[in-house]
Amino acid sequence: MIYRAFIVLVFIAVIVGSVMLGGQQREPVSRTTVDNAAADLGYAARQARVIETGADGHPLYTLDAALIKRPPGTTEIQLQEVRLGFRDATGNQWTGTADHGVAQQDTGSIGKVELSGDVQVSGVLPGSDTHVNIGTEQLSVDTRAETVETEDPVTFTTPKAKMTAKGFSTNLNDGLVHLKSNVHGTYFP
Repeated sequence: MIYRAFIVLVFIAVIVGSVMLGGQQREPVSRTTVDNAAADLGYAARQARVIETGADGHPLYTLDAALIKRPPGTTEIQLQEVRLGFRDATGNQWTGTADHGVAQQDTGSIGKVELSGDVQVSGVLPGSDTHVNIGTEQLSVDTRAETVETEDPVTFTTPKAKMTAKGFSTNLNDGLVHLKSNVHGTYFP
């Protein structure tokens, strides 16, 4: 009988011990709060390529650079040795190169690219087979509005003509080039 009472007491002791040990408070878990400024550390990459595609899956533009750098806390992307490729409304491929660039990133895509330093843009004019090269020191490309513009002196060179002007703008959808002032041209036979 004592043997049974002893087993019952041990069984009760195990249950009470389990309840007491299981009910002890664990160490409090420290909660970490994320500081938005600390979470946005920026980035840098060498020999980088950015491609944004349209709804059809085809590239809207490609942006290659020897160095892409976004400082912490900004939406400004700094570019060195830039190459920008894009298509106009008729599907013609255009390529722009520059020593430097600054791109504005918002909602995950790049909207405007400011190119500077020996900017060269080349492509085929819409509605023709004429290849054109555009040279200037500063050029703004808006990838969403599909516009290209500058206020700086610019040179347009085709196989049959060379034109210079101070400032120009164009909308890649309509293919019209607006030369702003001091327009001079030379045509070759």
